Amino acid sequence: MRELTISILDNIYDSVKNMLELIPDLKFQENSDIPNWHKTLLDERLAAFEKNQNQGITLEKFKEGLLADGLI
Repeated sequence: MRELTISILDNIYDSVKNMLELIPDLKFQENSDIPNWHKTLLDERLAAFEKNQNQGITLEKFKEGLLADGLI
């Protein structure tokens, strides 16, 4: 089996994919723009948050800190 990589406009993606699915033994591997290491890091951070939701600050408090420090 050989591989072919193509880029398809968002507005025709579903139509093209539906047509390609009619080809027997065709395998799809959809790629996202987010690298796997980034997804892993986010999963780890979400798990840490879910384990101890009382740790950290709200987004509003974070913004207030940035404003107070003159960073935004």
